[in-house]
Amino acid sequence: MPPVGKPVPAVAIRRVADGEGSGPIPPATPVGAGAPDYSLLDDLPARPAPSPGIELASAAAEPRETAISATVDDDTGLPGNRASPPLEVLPPTEPSGTDGLEVRTRRKREPGESTGDADIDAILALHAQWVESGGQQGRRAKLEGREIAGRSLAGAVLTSALLRRADISASDATDALMHGIDLRNADATGTRFVGADLAVARLRHARLCGCDLTGATLKGADLAGADLTGARFGHADLAGAILLGAHLAGADLSGVAGLTQAQLEGVDGDARTRLPPGLRLPVGPED
Repeated sequence: MPPVGKPVPAVAIRRVADGEGSGPIPPATPVGAGAPDYSLLDDLPARPAPSPGIELASAAAEPRETAISATVDDDTGLPGNRASPPLEVLPPTEPSGTDGLEVRTRRKREPGESTGDADIDAILALHAQWVESGGQQGRRAKLEGREIAGRSLAGAVLTSALLRRADISASDATDALMHGIDLRNADATGTRFVGADLAVARLRHARLCGCDLTGATLKGADLAGADLTGARFGHADLAGAILLGAHLAGADLSGVAGLTQAQLEGVDGDARTRLPPGLRLPVGPED
């Protein structure tokens, strides 16, 4: 700041038009003797202002260093033009990536697909409406991969329901309507299917060990590769069922209806497997 009582030179504001120099604006003729003479600055050539388009392009190409001046002239007390040291501009940093992190994408759920905390009873109720209305109301049950073991499904309407890879082991599906149900690769170990309608059901590679299928309808069902070890069929209807590659060790099919010798080609059984009169297990290569 200037000393108290010392006159402060007046500063003239010169209008800067487009294209004129952007250097320091010289003050008007100072009042008082001994003031600095800035008149020679008017003779300096004006520095053209950069084109806005070029300025934007250069700014996008590389970072710019910015100098901030906040000095005061010791003689006049006016802002000076001594440049401060330029600020250090650090290069932009690249993302560190996802090393060591597990990235998961969430698949968009389809309408009617259950969530982790969905109520099974509500899903089954909506599915029953969907079946009874011919798809006009309710919603198809989609329970792929769900664990609903030990549940009572007695009399449930599960026609064309989607339960692929689901766990319904030790459940009670007595008299359940499961026409066309998808239970591929599902675990139904020890489940009761007594009197259930499993016509044209998709049971390929399902685990049906120890199941009770007494009186069940399995017409046209696909049981290829299914594990039926120790299963009890009672008077089940197996007309047209596909048994290729099915495991029938210890299974009791002695009272089934509709089973033919051709259907037994390619099945895997043992000495404990019981078949209807006149039928036998296929002869293996070792036999």
